[in-house]
Amino acid sequence: MGPSIAKYSPDCGKGSIDMTREGGFIRRIAVLSAGVIAIYFLTIVSFQVVFGTQTPFMVVVSNSMYPTLKINDIIIVKNVPIDDIKIGDIIVFKSPLNPQTPIVHRVINVIEDIGGTKIFITKGDNNPTPDPWTVSGDLILGKVVYVIPQIGVVPKILNTYPTLKFALAALIIAIILVSEYIDYMKNRENEETLDAGYGSEDPLEDGGGGTETLLY
Repeated sequence: MGPSIAKYSPDCGKGSIDMTREGGFIRRIAVLSAGVIAIYFLTIVSFQVVFGTQTPFMVVVSNSMYPTLKINDIIIVKNVPIDDIKIGDIIVFKSPLNPQTPIVHRVINVIEDIGGTKIFITKGDNNPTPDPWTVSGDLILGKVVYVIPQIGVVPKILNTYPTLKFALAALIIAIILVSEYIDYMKNRENEETLDAGYGSEDPLEDGGGGTETLLY
């Protein structure tokens, strides 16, 4: 009894392979998107932990501290013990007149009340007179430790026009999607080229385009 001849076609199982590739592409996009979001939140939380405050970054919006601090400078604020604050330090505190408004001014004097509690006298470098209030420790948000010049205009614009935040996020996601799709298509073309090469190099290939395998 002679050998049985079965034909193998390179297209066999191609549909399931394509589905596997597409599934891998979608999973890769999902992982990248989740990674970007996680990195964003981890970065924010990390800065909050390191600097000990919920608002480690603030944008200067007035000239009261000019020329030390200019409008659109970003200040980095760190929470420090009240006893460590001394004359000459630049601090951020809640306005005694409106606690919702943060103010960044320099400490020009430190006094103690009858109970020994420290009270701070502040003044803007560009103001002719001290502030018309005193600042208690519970109003202080932190001490300015770093200044990043002039890049505060970006978050200021984003806060003024909230829709730009979503547009920027959408643009970043679109760039990731397009980049990943281009890589996916290139890899797919390379794999299909290799598959075609394997299907045509068998010495037992017949005119039907399939590769014959001898089964005993």
